Amino acid sequence: MNPAPAIAARDIKVHFGGLKVLEGIDLTVDTGERRALIGPNGAGKTTLFNVLDGHIKPTAGTVEIFGESVGTLKPHQRARKGLARTYQITNLFAELTVRENVHLALAAVRGVDRNKFWSPLTRIPGVKARAEELLRTWELWDRRDTTVAELAYGQQRVLEIVMALAGNPKVLLLDEPTAGLSRRDADILAQVVDALPGDLALLVIEHDMDIAFRLCGQVTVLAAGAILEEGSPAQIRKSRAVIETYLGEHDDVA
Repeated sequence: MNPAPAIAARDIKVHFGGLKVLEGIDLTVDTGERRALIGPNGAGKTTLFNVLDGHIKPTAGTVEIFGESVGTLKPHQRARKGLARTYQITNLFAELTVRENVHLALAAVRGVDRNKFWSPLTRIPGVKARAEELLRTWELWDRRDTTVAELAYGQQRVLEIVMALAGNPKVLLLDEPTAGLSRRDADILAQVVDALPGDLALLVIEHDMDIAFRLCGQVTVLAAGAILEEGSPAQIRKSRAVIETYLGEHDDVA
């Protein structure tokens, strides 16, 4: 028997009144798989992420994590099932230090009792050591006492991924991780993503086709709320439907 996929969307539909944003999406990502989700603006990519992480309840369809339906679970409950996500716009506490941001992320995934929340976070078992481990691993330890507002934007994007890793997720959704970055910083961030644990299921929304095709072995193309094509980067590059609908906008893609 084949193991259940790390995450699966089955016949997902999202309608806002008469507007059909998603219509019958079937998408699976297996353990250790790296899949890019690409398509024109308005294709429904971020809406699909919002369905997967529980911020939007679909009009129809189901979401499963390792075969378990999570349709009734809120985002923080799905996080405790192993799902983590980053956002297109950085979602950090700018006036806190790098280390304090990671402490908060660790406290959140440990489900700290609200009566104890305002005590020092480093008193929570494992928080201090895990924060140091993460920051050293991803080469932010030297910036640990720097406020986020003082970090270069590329480092902020890396920190956001580090915070997403705080709970040792099994599934990671990355929403345009290289958005707003220079080519150099985008390449550095791609190296960070490429170094993520090999058993982590990864679904990436990415407009930079060079980055998307470099990082991911499988690609799903959305257009007008439906799946237009799926396949390897080589197959997607050659797809006439994809070229006409989307890749024609990206003349720099080899």
